[in-house]
Amino acid sequence: MALVTEIAVPPRARRRAPGARHQAGSSLLFALIALVLLALAAIGVTRSVNTGSLIIGNLAFKQEVALAGDRAAEAAIAWIQASASGTTLQADAAASGYYSTSLDALDPTGRLTDVATRAVVDWDMDSCAGVGGSFSSCISPSNEVNVSGNRSRYVITRLCAAAGDPNAVGNSCMSPLISSGPDDQNRAGYDYSKPISLGDVTAAPLYRIVVRTVGARGTTSFTEAIVHM
Repeated sequence: MALVTEIAVPPRARRRAPGARHQAGSSLLFALIALVLLALAAIGVTRSVNTGSLIIGNLAFKQEVALAGDRAAEAAIAWIQASASGTTLQADAAASGYYSTSLDALDPTGRLTDVATRAVVDWDMDSCAGVGGSFSSCISPSNEVNVSGNRSRYVITRLCAAAGDPNAVGNSCMSPLISSGPDDQNRAGYDYSKPISLGDVTAAPLYRIVVRTVGARGTTSFTEAIVHM
């Protein structure tokens, strides 16, 4: 009687289908490529979001600095209005940042370094130590106006050739053109048969207000306004 012995074949010894190992390697390669593409897409989206946030932040910062400059200009206008009575505006008030002449050589930004006869502003209250180049005079600005961390100072100049009475003989002040005669009622067009006489020597002079604002991030902004009271 013959004995029959059954031998079990381990699973690892079974023959694989042709090309199975090659197909497994290709899938891994495609998976790695997909991961790289997804990573690049994620980086692109992140950078796009960061750039958008930076732009929005810069716009908000710019608007905030502009509003702070407007507040400082309003404070300067209020000072002029409060000083309009009497002869206060006919003389310099350096402690308030007011000057009764036009200061034609004024260099509010301090960038005209090649002009030795310029007048610069002591914005940083350090006797103009931070101003480059030569200058002939260093004038004082107003006290600081602080709006939400934005620090502003201003300088007011009366657009007159000399101090004193703006209507005095020999003094010349810039004033707005106003009609000294009846207005032309012909609104449809110009009527050269009805000329308008412009100018009035008794009109109040114009005032120039220069504001420097230092923002919360250290950025400096300059604004200027011409006002008439």
